[in-house]
Order: sequence, then structure tokens, then C-alpha cells
Amino acid sequence: MPQGTSQITIKVSGGVGCSYGYKKIYVNGYSYSFGTFTIPSYRFRRINGQLKIYIYENCSRSAGSYDLEIQYSGKGEAFENPISD
Repeated sequence: MPQGTSQITIKVSGGVGCSYGYKKIYVNGYSYSFGTFTIPSYRFRRINGQLKIYIYENCSRSAGSYDLEIQYSGKGEAFENPISD
């Protein structure tokens, strides 16, 4: 992630085949519901700026594909333009 990152916003969607089941996204061991959420800086700074992301699903059939958008924000030259991976 870019140096100077102070906030990470994650948007996850998809998995429409799992309407009658359980699906979560885990970021650095913390569970989040699908949608858009912000990761507090202390949750990625203490592990050397790494994001470990995985999606857990327990569905009666295949949930299908997922869309994941990650946006970094902060101060400094790296943030003159929005950064998104």
C-alpha cells in the first residue's frame, strides 16, 4: 500500500447465488459485512501495512463471483490523484 496511507476504504459485492446463506469478508482477521466499509489505520499499521483479505461463504450452492475495490487515501505526493487497486 502507498506510504502515507491513513485510510483504506473497501467495497465488496457479488456472490448473488448466496441469498440464503452466510458470507463475510475478513480483513486482517476482522469480519465485515458486504458493502462499503473503512478500515481503521491501526488495523493495518501494526502489521507492516499489509492487508490480508479473504471471503468466507457458507451457501447451499455456489455464490458466484465477487467484486472487490480497494481505495487508499492519505497525505503526500502519492495521493495527489486518487489511488485504487
